[in-house]
Amino acid sequence: MEVDAIEKDLLNVEDLDAIVHYIRMCYTSGDWERLLKLTEHLYNCAKSNYDMMLNNTHDNLHNKQLKQPLVFYYGYSHLMRGVAHLKLQNYAATKDCIEKYAELGWFNKLDKDGLEVVDNFKLLAKLNEYELMMFEGNRHIIAEYIRFLEISPEDDWLPAHVSIVEAALQHGWDIDSELEATSQHSASFVELEDYGNIFQFTPTT
Repeated sequence: MEVDAIEKDLLNVEDLDAIVHYIRMCYTSGDWERLLKLTEHLYNCAKSNYDMMLNNTHDNLHNKQLKQPLVFYYGYSHLMRGVAHLKLQNYAATKDCIEKYAELGWFNKLDKDGLEVVDNFKLLAKLNEYELMMFEGNRHIIAEYIRFLEISPEDDWLPAHVSIVEAALQHGWDIDSELEATSQHSASFVELEDYGNIFQFTPTT
């Protein structure tokens, strides 16, 4: 009953930034089922705000109070939903989520910050496509993944490194040669945030 009460309270929250905070808490604790419910709630709230904005019935002041452009919350709901499905090994669902945040350029009324968010999600979608293929058992994709990381931001290396190791452990691969290719970046890992960094990026506001 206590868990149900907590969940009910969380799903009554309409503050988009507060929902994002709770989603990150669920990610940290590995509570994937609750995370799935919260990401659906975030999507519904973001979509409702977007629809009101298009119909000119949205309170513009509310939008200004958000920490991120509205498109962030829409994309983040799909991103984190995909993360949860990946952890639960629901790979088809993960792929569906990736497709939903890979191209958000259709979002109306994007300003400079919004366009930057769209670009960030596009990059994350590509990185997570590689990750998904690894967990599906496609070892050959690792070399291509590493080549793509060479042109990606430095802070993408740590979560990618962890994903490669996790996929290898799951499938029983010997990846010594692949890890050697990432060794030049390992010295900077201590300066980066935890594994959740790739899923918790903060676009410029």
